[in-house]
Amino acid sequence: AVSGHKLGGPQGAGALIVRKGIALAPLIIRDILDIVDPDDREYFRYSMERRFKRSLEEVQSAVVQIVAEGSFIDPEFGLQLNAAGSGTGFIIDESGIAVTNNHVVQAAANGGQIRVMFADSQQLDAEIVGRDSSYDIAVIKVDGGMAYGS
Repeated sequence: AVSGHKLGGPQGAGALIVRKGIALAPLIIRDILDIVDPDDREYFRYSMERRFKRSLEEVQSAVVQIVAEGSFIDPEFGLQLNAAGSGTGFIIDESGIAVTNNHVVQAAANGGQIRVMFADSQQLDAEIVGRDSSYDIAVIKVDGGMAYGS
């Protein structure tokens, strides 16, 4: 069985999206307010902050933590037994399609187990749809799909 891991690690593609969005929001708002009529700035500031917050909440709900366990054959090191990988990914479709790095799910490539954890603590199994080790990219499908950003 895949053990639980806490969501919100500082690395990974999903975490990068959220961090960059939070970091850029104040700069974008400031730049836009510089060109807005001074009488309208407060309205625009409030409106943009609400939109950014809602957008970031939607992005955060699409970010997932992924843990994979299993055995696989590594071209460089040979057979790897009881291997594990973990990292972040993000849901790109309501049917449960997610993108992550190949090294995160590689351990489960030959019949292992993948567990996906959401920000609301929900955990679901997933399977590999496709992967490419040369680009370090993988696509997985979360069992049952989900509605994110709602």
